[in-house]
Amino acid sequence: SRRPQMEMKWRSAMVLANLELSGRGWRRSASYDRLDPSEKSAVSYFLGMVQAKLTVGSVLRCSHMVHLDLVLKQAGLPLGKKRPDFLTLRAKRGRPGYNVVGVVEAKGRTNGFEPSTLVAAKKQAVLIPPLPHNAMTKSPMAVASVAYFDNDTDVWKSVLEDPVLDGEVIDTTAELSLIAYYRPVIEGLRDAWEVDGEELSAPVEGTPYRISIPKILVEAVDEARRDGYAGGEQFKETLSVLDYEQPGEDFINVRQTPGEDWEFDEDRIRLLGEVDSAGALPKVHEQGAVS
Repeated sequence: SRRPQMEMKWRSAMVLANLELSGRGWRRSASYDRLDPSEKSAVSYFLGMVQAKLTVGSVLRCSHMVHLDLVLKQAGLPLGKKRPDFLTLRAKRGRPGYNVVGVVEAKGRTNGFEPSTLVAAKKQAVLIPPLPHNAMTKSPMAVASVAYFDNDTDVWKSVLEDPVLDGEVIDTTAELSLIAYYRPVIEGLRDAWEVDGEELSAPVEGTPYRISIPKILVEAVDEARRDGYAGGEQFKETLSVLDYEQPGEDFINVRQTPGEDWEFDEDRIRLLGEVDSAGALPKVHEQGAVS
């Protein structure tokens, strides 16, 4: 279904409002501390997924993490009961294309690390449901990720552990998963795309960010949808072309709009306007007015 820009902004604002940069890491913000317990649980759920994307991408070189639910819904398959959160993908060695290499279960906690949360994540990570198409990954990687705020320092931390998968397989194609990965961004900005050379780009209104994506990738996703995702051959060919230029990368680029930035303080995050002629950001007076 269509995902509006407002959803992108809401998810981005949730991260920006609840984390603040501190030294080489992030701490939970005063805004987070003011939430009631049920609100903190919801925010921790989303931050747990963000942390998994950061750590699994960095430590295990997985360029894409795709929501498993999106792949199942796209293929018209039932969601079933418990299952991992993500499929992980990695570029093939020495040739274009991607492989589905494993799954990730991501959990987030408000307070310090709790071993029982990691145990539960490991159990859920191995519950891989039947998936569409016959392209098996034998002995896939499973990852349990737990994000938490340290009780002593409030620093946002993460633990990764890999439960053993005994004889399991992941039965799906990388192309089907990548279509599910790119679709929300393409649909969210559908009415705002502007042609920018070989790319389509669009501003995310109310933020200092502009998102761009290769035009041929958008066209390939649209064609795959029209064809009912049958094989995804056109999409596979497009990925091969793109991979020669950016092997193993995510093809969504997020850039900051020149002259715009966020102003952070304890109570709010707001967008500052254009820079002055000397290139400096606008000054913020004590009353909060922007000059």
